[in-house]
Amino acid sequence: MKIILFSVLDGVDNIGMRKVGAFIKTLADDVEILFLVPGQHRSLISTLLMTGEKEIDEKEIDDIAQDLMDADIIGFSSMTGYAHLVKQIVKTIKKNEKRPYLIWGGIHPIVEPEDAIKDVDAICTGEGEFAFELFFNKFKNSEYFYDTAGFWFNTPDGVQKNPNLPLMTNQMMSELPFMVYQDQEKVYKKGQGFVEMQTIDFVHYGGVAYLTVFSIGCPLKCNYCSNTAFLDHDINYRKLRYPSVAYIINEVKRVVEKQPFISTIIFTDDSFMAIKTDVLREFATLYKQEINLPFVVAGIIPTYVREEKVQILVDAGMKRVRMGIQSGSDRILSFYKRPTPVRTIVTATTILSKFSSNLVDPAYDMILDNPVENTEDTIATLDMIYNLPRPFTLNIFSLRVLPNTQLAHDIKEEGVDINLLNYGNYWRTIPSLGNCLIYLFIVYKPPLKLYNKLKKYVKPAHHKQRLYPVTMILLRFLYLGKRAVSHLRQGDFSNLPGVGFYYWWLCKSYFKKS
Repeated sequence: MKIILFSVLDGVDNIGMRKVGAFIKTLADDVEILFLVPGQHRSLISTLLMTGEKEIDEKEIDDIAQDLMDADIIGFSSMTGYAHLVKQIVKTIKKNEKRPYLIWGGIHPIVEPEDAIKDVDAICTGEGEFAFELFFNKFKNSEYFYDTAGFWFNTPDGVQKNPNLPLMTNQMMSELPFMVYQDQEKVYKKGQGFVEMQTIDFVHYGGVAYLTVFSIGCPLKCNYCSNTAFLDHDINYRKLRYPSVAYIINEVKRVVEKQPFISTIIFTDDSFMAIKTDVLREFATLYKQEINLPFVVAGIIPTYVREEKVQILVDAGMKRVRMGIQSGSDRILSFYKRPTPVRTIVTATTILSKFSSNLVDPAYDMILDNPVENTEDTIATLDMIYNLPRPFTLNIFSLRVLPNTQLAHDIKEEGVDINLLNYGNYWRTIPSLGNCLIYLFIVYKPPLKLYNKLKKYVKPAHHKQRLYPVTMILLRFLYLGKRAVSHLRQGDFSNLPGVGFYYWWLCKSYFKKS
């Protein structure tokens, strides 16, 4: 029996599918892991310009569907932004009278199950490893499987919705196989079909970095986040769960042995700093001994930033951090259901600034273009950014609303047309004066007198006002240049996919000769 797991994402670092795929490979002899990468965010130019995705034409859709037809089961994985592509491929597959059984997993079926179940035979609505094992054992033996926990099924009598299995324990996570990485995965290439990924493909799509997670779960329930769907299924998702320290160290060691060019490990946990101090200390000791590579912590909540924890991680090799602050207005933070008031954000950024000589400029996530903002909210955000301890940079996003999140409901309650905030390129912000000033503050802190004059003309982004698209472009390139200098200072090329490998190799070769 052949199983195909098929990821549609703007990269090949679909951590969830790689983890599930490794487990499913223990259940069946014939399992293929395939990737379709419609986005272009993995090239240097598109990383700089934040352009959109490539078009996948009908001929490619037909070719992809045909390549999937020899499976008995296809498991799709995608985020909501690529749901339309999954639906196109499914529609083509279903034209064949004899076709595989179609299952959809990943974020989209969890966040928007009522939409996903319309197109496939089943959707996975929770953690997939053990749920799939239950389903597969019944399916391969031609037993009744519509009552399998963790799935919704299209049945002759309608949709059957089953509850999820309990969340995995730390011990269960420690016993899982390491996620698939360079284990005969294939990627779709136009004109070639699915070809086995080689080292050059990992370099092209992921640069010199390896993405993974140590912990799962988030103690917050921010209304804009897809985690709200997980929490609606099981409130225990608030609790952090993680395998043993030895497990994550051995996982990373396995990958580095396969790909010696990897120079950075990126932990994309939702709340890495919320891990207990003694566990972080154990992790830091083993990581330094066994791996000794720079690493990134990309999921930090201001509430959990402690100087002791930061020191432990910096000593172990942490070179870059990313923390969500989202807004400088306590009213908007409250609207987002985010219990991280401005005073907490200021404390956390002050702690991180103490380690600036050891880090790439700390990156803080900001959400702009919220139509609920008033002038006072916009000014409060500008004031906070103006006064943040330097150096820092920002990851700037234009607000987009995921369906079935609390934010979607809250935005509607405010009388805002939610269709104005759905999907689209969330890198493109409205070129208002306020947004231009935010980019300016990253590069240069103007005199207070000048800033006070400028902010008299600031309005919320969605209000009618003069726009400055050319100024925005110029400031954005200055901002990207400043980020590049900060990365160069620390010898970090991990966010330059493809070409970043060559800069890393040249830099390494130069210092080796010196």
